[in-house]
Amino acid sequence: MINIIEKENLQQKQLDFIIKSLSESKQVSRVDDVKYRILKVYVIIKNKKIIAFTCNKTSLIKRFDAEVGYTWVDPKFRGNIYGVKLLNFQIQDIKNKNIKAYSVNDKTNNIMVKYCVKNKFKVFATTRYNNKNLQWRVVN
Repeated sequence: MINIIEKENLQQKQLDFIIKSLSESKQVSRVDDVKYRILKVYVIIKNKKIIAFTCNKTSLIKRFDAEVGYTWVDPKFRGNIYGVKLLNFQIQDIKNKNIKAYSVNDKTNNIMVKYCVKNKFKVFATTRYNNKNLQWRVVN
């Protein structure tokens, strides 16, 4: 089951776990970015532990309401489509609420690129940052 946690209801231990998971998986280097950008977290909990999450983040672009990102699945549960289930749920929630959102992905992240193509997220920009080729895609 997927739970939605709004930023104001996020417990400190949950936030600490999210930051630790993202740091260890090298998705973020600045902890403050996570603390201040999270708007909402979609989580899957098993045996009282978060095993997967994805977030809506504050948008860095004025014409959008949110950025989709900070997706993580516990290595023990990877390959069980938890990430896909979370993203599908998140995207449906975004569409239902008419939130204008985008996603930024490394072009070498084949799983995410495949997901974006399958779901017809259109590329609106490409950039290079920290030696990564990034694609900026409209979610809805």
